[in-house]
Amino acid sequence: MANNYVLNAAADVFEQILILELEKKTKKREYWVRKWISRRNALGASETLLKELHFEDPRSFCNFFRVDYDMFYELLQKVGPIIQRQNTVMRTAIPAAIKLQVVLRYLASGDSISSLQYLYRVPKNTISCFLEEVLDAISSQLKEFIQVPKKKAEWEIITNGFNMKWNFPQCIGAIDGKHIVIKAPKHSGSLYFNYKNQFSIVLLALVDHDYNFTCLDIGSYGSASDGGIFGKSALNTAIIQNQLDLPENSVILGDEAFPLKEYLMKPFPRRPNQHIKERVYNYRHCRARRISENAFVNLGSWREDPAPGGIINLAPTRDRNFNNAARLKRNQFANYFMGEGEVEWQYRMVNMQVV
Repeated sequence: MANNYVLNAAADVFEQILILELEKKTKKREYWVRKWISRRNALGASETLLKELHFEDPRSFCNFFRVDYDMFYELLQKVGPIIQRQNTVMRTAIPAAIKLQVVLRYLASGDSISSLQYLYRVPKNTISCFLEEVLDAISSQLKEFIQVPKKKAEWEIITNGFNMKWNFPQCIGAIDGKHIVIKAPKHSGSLYFNYKNQFSIVLLALVDHDYNFTCLDIGSYGSASDGGIFGKSALNTAIIQNQLDLPENSVILGDEAFPLKEYLMKPFPRRPNQHIKERVYNYRHCRARRISENAFVNLGSWREDPAPGGIINLAPTRDRNFNNAARLKRNQFANYFMGEGEVEWQYRMVNMQVV
């Protein structure tokens, strides 16, 4: 009898627990839309602060989004039809303008989604749903602004620009690479673990004479060797397969992180008592190549107070197996800078006197 009593009591308790769980799942929402969120169209940042900034302080509007109002409106015209949803009988769709404002502020400040929901009165779960969609729309609509030149005449504009502005002939661009720090994806092991003991993906960029990005390659594992990153890049593949219609004998300028190739120049190894010809070449090379670094500086300064360590330089390559043709080509440039291509101030800049 006692055992039956215990079993019946246990069954009653289990039944009550099951009923409570079912009630939790079927419990009606206390609010369909929270009251403070429902006042978005009257009190949200889009209708208050941003309108004040637009009409009273355009510079602060630009600082808030990192784009001025005209550029914001132009971007909205491009992505608006893609990200705008239709209203339903249940609720009104969030305007495309507010979606774009939220995403631009997220990019410009690195602010959390939880914080943005209070500023714009948009629930954080809603922001997380449209964030990727808006970013994809921006990427697809702005591809026309970053295009690899497809004709020799377009490349020749760049080589002429490098020769006129930076005194380096036959150059089609300066290349630089950065590790972009990320949170390690699940189950990725050490694929993204870089030499700085952080997790990252690699961004390679080719920059023209006027600080414009002409080619981007992003996504390589942070653990990959630096020579291997460039070797597997879409840019290197296109050059090897002659897909770019490059001018004859044209070169790209890279730093010590890149391997020396016939189409990719790097400085001479720095050492004590270096020959003046090599020092002059390194100066002329680095003077032209630094525009890629400056382009990344401009890119990094786009965000307010960027987190330290967010962008990391590539490590110098340990590859020393350069072919003779690449060495010869670099020496030809070095001889040119000491002769026909000499500029009067190059010796002063390398702190050497010509005897």
